[in-house]
Amino acid sequence: MSVTNSSHAGHRARMKSKFSEFSDRVFSDHELLELLLFYAIPRINVNEIAHDLINEFGSLDGVFSAEPERLCRVNGVGKSTAEYLFLIGRIMNRTGNVSPDIRKTFSSISSIGEFLVKYYRGYNKEKLCVLFFDSQMKIIKITELDQGGPTEIAVSPQQIAREAVICNAVSVLIAHNHPSGNLEPSAADQNLAHLLDVTLRVIGVPLIDHLIVSDTVYVTTMATFQNSPRYNMYSGAYGATFAKEFFKS
Repeated sequence: MSVTNSSHAGHRARMKSKFSEFSDRVFSDHELLELLLFYAIPRINVNEIAHDLINEFGSLDGVFSAEPERLCRVNGVGKSTAEYLFLIGRIMNRTGNVSPDIRKTFSSISSIGEFLVKYYRGYNKEKLCVLFFDSQMKIIKITELDQGGPTEIAVSPQQIAREAVICNAVSVLIAHNHPSGNLEPSAADQNLAHLLDVTLRVIGVPLIDHLIVSDTVYVTTMATFQNSPRYNMYSGAYGATFAKEFFKS
């Protein structure tokens, strides 16, 4: 690519003016990305780079979720630009995908699963999260615990139970990500859910589920309500309608 000439300089000025007047409403995804790249790559025509990034990662969300080393594989994207895009993605993940949702009332496993897909987006290492809920199914707190490896359980059920008591949680859900995209639960995953379920029963706090999450989807690892002896316990705590919603297959 060549250094920007006067026509490219004029193009940048027109793009910025267009954004000032119309915001993002009249921009395509690649045009918005091109506008952003103006501030990371001065003097160079970045239109082709924007197109290549969208083509490589499928969407703006895919670009901002990608790790810097993957971004650098796109022609024209250097280390500094890759880190710039990655930083924007992490800021978006914190402010746009997590903060507003964390205050909501969750009404089903699917609503929690959708929240967690956004929460985990961009993580390339396995991490276990414990969600503690109040009686209105709002999150009291989220505790993050690093996993020792893809099949290693690096968490104590007793530790989670103690924390549930301390924060006065009414229910708990655990989740962890599989960066590989393979959502098949391992024996360790199933064992953790079983041990935590038993431990939490002692203090009368239900374990809603154990979810495994990728960048786009999630799976539940615990039994559906129709075949689960846990269903009666949930019915007693929350009422049959609430329990059925959470244990829908």
